[in-house]
Amino acid sequence: MIRAVCYSYDRLYKVDFDATAWFRQATDREITDLAASAFGDYSTADAVAYWMADHNPAIVEMVEYVNNPSLSQGLECYVHEGDATLWVRAHRPYLIEKGEVRKRPWGPKDWSPGMERDAE
Repeated sequence: MIRAVCYSYDRLYKVDFDATAWFRQATDREITDLAASAFGDYSTADAVAYWMADHNPAIVEMVEYVNNPSLSQGLECYVHEGDATLWVRAHRPYLIEKGEVRKRPWGPKDWSPGMERDAE
């Protein structure tokens, strides 16, 4: 399981979800772009949520809300860096070996506001 969380800017919507399906279909480039964005809070991470909307009704509802033209909304998405790195190591190890995906040495960004922290 690759934990992820998305929020609407106003925080009226929060959806926790498993992003594994996105990783399975993602290209190497999409995964390395996500890693380069520190697994969150940029358009590459938001793309994970938009793709997952086809697979998760709660995300569909949030996307419909943030895309309402009468609102000034957007969304932000965070993917659990540790989970993602473990998945890449198991399924696309060459991305780790080439250094295109790696867990940052100065500490994990394995949580976002509202996401449960891992036990230390």
